[in-house]
Amino acid sequence: MPNAASSDQCDFCQSEFPSQLDTWMPSDAASQSLPTSDLPPAAPYGHYQLLRQAGQGGMGIVYQAYDAALQRPVALKVLQLQRQGQFHQQQLLEEARVASSLQHPNIVTVYDISRTEQQSYIVTEWLEGQTLDHYKQRPLSLADKLNLLQQIAAGLASAHQAGVIHRDLKPSNLMVCLPAQQVKILDFGMASRQRRLQQQAETEGAGLPPMLSSQLNTQWSQHTTAHQIKGTLPYMAPELLQSDVDATIQSDVFAFGVIMYELCYGVHPFLRENADATMQAIVQQIKQPAGQPAALPQSLKNLIEQCLAPHPSQRPADLSKVAVFLAKLQQELIQRQRLGIWYPLVRWQFWVAIAPLILIFSLWLGQQSVDKQSLLSQGKTLALVPLQNIGADPSVQQFLTGMSLSLSQDLAQIGQHNGNVWVLPPAELAQLKEVSSKAIYQQFQTELVISGSLQHLGNTRRLSLNLQNGADGRILKSTEVDLALDNWDLAQQQVRTELVRLLNWQLPDALPLSKGSATNDTAYKAYLTGISYLYRHDYKDNIEKSLQQLQSAVQTDPEFIEARFALIDAMLQTARVRDIHHWLPQAEQLTNALAQQLPKTSRLLALQAEIAKLRSDYPRAIDLFSQALQLEPGNAMLIHGQARAFDLAGQTAAAEQQFQQAAEISRNWYFINALAVFYYQHQQLDKAERSYRKLAGLAPNNAQVLQTLGAIQFSRGDYSAALTTFKQAVAIDNDAVNHSNIGTLLFYQQQYAEASAHFALAVELKPDSYQLWGNLADSYRWAQQPDKARESYQHAIRLVTLLLEKTPKLQNARLRLGLYLAKNGQSRQALQELKAAGALKKPQQLINAAQICEISGERQRAVDYLQAALALGYDFDALQSEPEFKQIMQQQVLTRPERNKPASSI
Repeated sequence: MPNAASSDQCDFCQSEFPSQLDTWMPSDAASQSLPTSDLPPAAPYGHYQLLRQAGQGGMGIVYQAYDAALQRPVALKVLQLQRQGQFHQQQLLEEARVASSLQHPNIVTVYDISRTEQQSYIVTEWLEGQTLDHYKQRPLSLADKLNLLQQIAAGLASAHQAGVIHRDLKPSNLMVCLPAQQVKILDFGMASRQRRLQQQAETEGAGLPPMLSSQLNTQWSQHTTAHQIKGTLPYMAPELLQSDVDATIQSDVFAFGVIMYELCYGVHPFLRENADATMQAIVQQIKQPAGQPAALPQSLKNLIEQCLAPHPSQRPADLSKVAVFLAKLQQELIQRQRLGIWYPLVRWQFWVAIAPLILIFSLWLGQQSVDKQSLLSQGKTLALVPLQNIGADPSVQQFLTGMSLSLSQDLAQIGQHNGNVWVLPPAELAQLKEVSSKAIYQQFQTELVISGSLQHLGNTRRLSLNLQNGADGRILKSTEVDLALDNWDLAQQQVRTELVRLLNWQLPDALPLSKGSATNDTAYKAYLTGISYLYRHDYKDNIEKSLQQLQSAVQTDPEFIEARFALIDAMLQTARVRDIHHWLPQAEQLTNALAQQLPKTSRLLALQAEIAKLRSDYPRAIDLFSQALQLEPGNAMLIHGQARAFDLAGQTAAAEQQFQQAAEISRNWYFINALAVFYYQHQQLDKAERSYRKLAGLAPNNAQVLQTLGAIQFSRGDYSAALTTFKQAVAIDNDAVNHSNIGTLLFYQQQYAEASAHFALAVELKPDSYQLWGNLADSYRWAQQPDKARESYQHAIRLVTLLLEKTPKLQNARLRLGLYLAKNGQSRQALQELKAAGALKKPQQLINAAQICEISGERQRAVDYLQAALALGYDFDALQSEPEFKQIMQQQVLTRPERNKPASSI
């Protein structure tokens, strides 16, 4: 019997991620390759091929390299040959360990850490751009500066929340990646964790003099200035120069304040002609006057002064709040520039001042005043409900729904350029039994909802659109538009224009929107109708209808590229749920044809990766996702897709990193839930629970989130709480997964008759799932209903056999087949399937193998498999609830591992 399940979803959509180097050279200053003779020998660095030296810092040399295994550029840092002492080796390793614990879009990502016979080295993402000390020489607007500062504050806040203090923040340790202007914090070689600071202070001996003079020179780039003082002098807080205290969060905040002053005023506040004068300026707070006219907002000036306050307690305690303030200030500045003289109309202070006049005027006219603040809503999550047809022609509803789905994709792109608004994907809405603003808010906490209806008035089609507050359904703004009668492509453009106007958004230039490449309106209507059916592919005949409509669109207009992409999506969906043998080759053929016709895009590569994954060619899927991410490094859905491919390939560490990266970039419940499910499936319950805590606030009424919580509670043995949670999920979404979860929980409580009732409901809702049939058979078997059990096992065996005929490399399916055969009394065939499964590396695979052996009478093999699963982290107590292992547990032949440690494959 499997543990409680969690639902699965498609790997397509969009987002990016982080690590550390000592010192980087800007790409335009270090672009020359070195002669081969100047490079270290390539062999010691495994599959990393050195290309050129890119920079050199106090601790090591940085090379641009190529990761031949994952086919991506990387940065490889090694300790300088003349500094190979044990202390420096350990310092380099500590830098990598600290850096790899930090995961944020504004912190450079560590990929690997390793050691040759003589040297240690770390591998990070390769960044193209300039360090801030070079980049700031460009003419930058105040909005650009605020954008850079906000990113620095956000990255630093993330490090502080993880207990890490940078201790050497300066412009040369900040990379501005081009052309996106994304900031990456580098060089955590000086970093420390707060919990070690007290131990360090107690063991390092005597303090240092109140003031240092001749011991310091003008070489600002030196990490260690004297004794315990570590950092770069012009960016050091005064308390570090006056006493023997170690660095704190507040000393990082001071360095950030120096960078703010330098960027906003065009001059370093404390830098003087020598070290002594610089130290005096820092301690006595003697700042340089502004080097350029600086018309800064007073609130920004106040923030800079607070960060540079002489006493640590006077500085901001939390840089995450500083990051939020800078982001709001930037948005306000952009809005002021865009609206010009109309800007005061969007300020709440303006409306408070004239509120009495508005009230009198509205009473005089017998009308209600308009809340302009709400009209220019600052909501960060948005959902577009499928537009409704209230006319007499029911066929209009299908392509009206299709238009809504296409428009949702448009709004998702536009929203990224208008305050980074998250637009709820249509697939999320498809889960709801009732698609209303109230239901959407309850499940997804969506702040804004757009709804609309189409009405036929003689020769006119009039569309009404409403912008609603998600929390209470209050209508914030409405509009109407008369649509073109016989041109749905034009009609969609009209609706999109009205939606952008309704939201007070700006439409970016040259954005690839769904204007459609169709030259034929019949093809376009068929396309919209097809994607509307695909939207609810779980309905009885919808997936077949979708294929029919999309094939019609492609046949009518072969150059309609969007229709061809949608047809491939439909084929892949059909391959997953119906017939992979028939539809997967067709999808692959169409994809290859597109690849020959179109330039390489992330969307095309993602389709090819999905096809490779369905063919169980996981290395190719990983490679294709890597190529897609090189084209679109900020796409969270691509990162999520690669994470699943890593997981399927058994590369757990890489999968975890990618799942974490997608969750950090997007901060949407979907990706955090995927991370929690990953931890649950790998029995890392503490990490799963931490991820769930993040989920609880984002989507408290989401059925998938409740599935995750219930699974965690189940694995911890809190059956009562898990049952309550699973019942809540069923109340929200009466689907097969939720009933299966309840059945699983009841099964492990030995309530087999009640369990079989829920599994029967699950099978009725999803009859093509071999796992659900297997679960139903297990419940009948232990409920002493052998005839029903045998019939259900035969259903499961037939379904999984069909799957393996088409994709024979599916290891988990092979094990399931062996398990069902063993439980059905076919032990010889079961052991043959176990042998065919090959080497097993995952805990659940080893548990299944042990069940096959125990049922087939091979007790010692079963014990070996169980011991290997425990060594990989499987919960010892969870074995107590498995009926097949009852005798093994009674014999007490298993050794409970004291800690998880690697085990060889069996």
